[in-house]
Amino acid sequence: DECIISKELAELNNLEVGDSFKLKTSVISMEDDKQVVKNTTVELKITGIYLDTTEEYSSPFKISTLNRRNEVLTNIETLIKNLGNMFTVNAKYYLKDPSLLKDFEAELRTQGLDEYYLVSTDEAGYQKVVGPVEGLKKISLTFLIVVLVFGAVILILLSSIAIRERKYEIGVLRAMGMQKRKVALGLWSEMLMITVCCLIVGFSVGSALAQPVSDMLLSEQIESAKAVEQNGPSLQGAKLVGGPQAKELVPLEEVDVSAGTDTIIEIALLALLLASIASIAAITKVTKYEPIKILMERN
Repeated sequence: DECIISKELAELNNLEVGDSFKLKTSVISMEDDKQVVKNTTVELKITGIYLDTTEEYSSPFKISTLNRRNEVLTNIETLIKNLGNMFTVNAKYYLKDPSLLKDFEAELRTQGLDEYYLVSTDEAGYQKVVGPVEGLKKISLTFLIVVLVFGAVILILLSSIAIRERKYEIGVLRAMGMQKRKVALGLWSEMLMITVCCLIVGFSVGSALAQPVSDMLLSEQIESAKAVEQNGPSLQGAKLVGGPQAKELVPLEEVDVSAGTDTIIEIALLALLLASIASIAAITKVTKYEPIKILMERN
């Protein structure tokens, strides 16, 4: 028998927290195949007053029963106690990730939600809002795989060519008595330093171009989704007048693609790993030659 009301409703009726007020309502039920109307008075105590920042009316029809400021919020136990089971309840829950849906439904069932109740999802609304972003994700993932595969192959080829061109330098160092391990370590360190310089340039250019390119690709995905929606089947029929109208869902038009610290570290480690594999593969092949053989090939 407790409730909370809006600030506007409280000020209009000079109500404060701790006050009680009475609501008159009618419950229509069927008894012996006859419709019975029972008038009921419910007394509720105000335990809180909230500020409602939503639209006052959710439809063009300004009727007092549709005014959000007139809503009195209470719990199901109070309704059952005073009105019986003659009402319906619709609840919306917002999950952080679509993959949590099955776990969420399992939790509802565990806590006592009967199998007669349906747990449904707004799949169409979700696809309309998030669909373009998921399309952008697929493009980015495909581009990433292509860059990694071809980048690794090209990196190995360029590293092999660069080491081969410096074969005479390696032969001279080996002839002077430098150990293979030190020669390999020097060349590997040099490759890592070049990679670090390239990473700095790459992150600088990437941070400047990532957002504009992302916005362009996302706008193309949104346009494609709109074209599919317009060409697809449409449902036409009568609309209920007087009830709250659902707001039209708008696709995400901007996504922040700035790389976080974890992402930068992962990319840097991956680049250094590829550079190490490429340089080690080339260095191992060249350092197998004896110094005298390398110098003779030079002559």
